[in-house]
Amino acid sequence: MSRLHSHPRFLKGLAWALSLLTAALFVYFLITYDVLDLLRQLGFRFALALILLATFHVLESVLGTQMILKGLGYAPSYRDLYLTVTASLPASHSTPAKIGLPVRLALFKQYLGIPTTVAVANITLETFLGLGVVGFIVLAGAVLAFDDVVGFLVSDVNYFGVLALFTISFLAAFALFVVGRHFVFVRRFLERTIASAKTVKPFYVFAYVILLLIRIALRAFVTYAVVTRLGYMVAPLAILYVQSISGLLGVISVLPLGLGAKDLSLITLLVAIGVPFDIAIFATSIERVLWTGAPFALGVLSVNRLGLKWAEAVSTLAEDG
Repeated sequence: MSRLHSHPRFLKGLAWALSLLTAALFVYFLITYDVLDLLRQLGFRFALALILLATFHVLESVLGTQMILKGLGYAPSYRDLYLTVTASLPASHSTPAKIGLPVRLALFKQYLGIPTTVAVANITLETFLGLGVVGFIVLAGAVLAFDDVVGFLVSDVNYFGVLALFTISFLAAFALFVVGRHFVFVRRFLERTIASAKTVKPFYVFAYVILLLIRIALRAFVTYAVVTRLGYMVAPLAILYVQSISGLLGVISVLPLGLGAKDLSLITLLVAIGVPFDIAIFATSIERVLWTGAPFALGVLSVNRLGLKWAEAVSTLAEDG
């Protein structure tokens, strides 16, 4: 029993440690680079517009999830889906190892009546479509007009580092699949998940990709708007490529939201395309606050609206209906 109680305490302590570290780094940056002056340059109306865009980003992502679920034969109302998806976001934004995903699976089953295998198929499709679309953007940028960043990526240290991260992630996923096939329960679960994914209707996949492209463009636009607002002109497509590359690196990280990997790579790549170092840090900080703060705040509201107890919700994963 003590282990069951110590595990949540450990996760809570880790979340607090990460929060305190982030706060310390923010204070250091605040003192060193005169962030208050940069915030004044943005202006209140501009900051409010960014918050509204971040909120729209969350609402639109829920619509994307609804498209995939419809393609799988399930049609929950947008309101119910919004509450369950956003209620899992505080876990995604405050815990390591993507704990928000099993919470989301549990909520789908408990509140929407969606079988776990279908929910896993939904998340799997969203993940692979996201990686495919972002990967295509990165490849297009490398082929067309992004010599500076390409040169950075293929340098000796960075090339092997990125290659090693992708290789480790692939081998871990492959090993999990191979080992899982030797256990009857896991094998059957994987077979049902794959079977569910194969039933998705192409129209809804196309609709999801369109919505995904809108979200990718929106995130790039926010970074572009912040940098240009501070007086530094950069090519919009360059920002799009930078965001895509850092997004891919963030997916690999086991920390919530790719904390660290995405931020450091975004700062480095912004500097590589000519953005001053302090402005690159500031733009990355604004992005982190927006894409973490808005989903977290909306998620807390949804948790309260549902009267949610995560421990009870996650326990439903032990059953498969």
